Amino acid sequence: MNTAHLNIYSQGLVEGAVLSYYCKFNGNTTDEINGLTPTTDTLTYEATTNGQAGVFNASNDLILNSSEAFKANDGVDDLPFSIIVYMKRDLNDNCYIYTSYPETLRFYCTSNLIRYIALSKGSYSNFFYGSYANPTALGTYFTSILTYGGTGSSGVKMYHDGVFKSHTPVNIGTFVGLNHVPNTSTFIGGRTGDSTWDLDGKINTFAFKQEELTPDEVVEIHNKLINGTGLI
Repeated sequence: MNTAHLNIYSQGLVEGAVLSYYCKFNGNTTDEINGLTPTTDTLTYEATTNGQAGVFNASNDLILNSSEAFKANDGVDDLPFSIIVYMKRDLNDNCYIYTSYPETLRFYCTSNLIRYIALSKGSYSNFFYGSYANPTALGTYFTSILTYGGTGSSGVKMYHDGVFKSHTPVNIGTFVGLNHVPNTSTFIGGRTGDSTWDLDGKINTFAFKQEELTPDEVVEIHNKLINGTGLI
């Protein structure tokens, strides 16, 4: 069974802990990380270090710690983090890689736009938002990376295939997405629109790291993913 080892914010884990998960998503006919082996609609998982499921099915999702240490709401002394996605779209449907539940981070991919959003209390009235135009054609894999250093001055930087695309100051709205409700799902397997439909495409790799990435590190990660090296 293929595994990946990533630093991630997850309930029950301390900062710097290692999470092991089996990267398989419902609706994919083949597991593209594990040698294109056939998959079924039955979600199986390898337990993480704290016993949670390593697949994301809205029942056993990764959950952010509700401690004040995981809060990012003022752009002054927040917790740095980075989001890494390696995927492709096969149709022009909208897809959410993060759930749209309240107080969550969400990755939203449309036909021509990629958005990273942190919702507060289920609305856009208080949010942490960044977006850029998606230049990648259907059927082609791309990397999308967001990185945040923990301050308003650093803001949120977004990269597509290793190339800088967008910078958003963190003091837009009031971001409380990381001050999370423990029993609320924070990550769901790819789906389209607001329904339970599966993503029309494939997710190869997802990572949530506990650090800001430099431009050189972004390029290094991009090159590893497109060359099949992986992040381990």
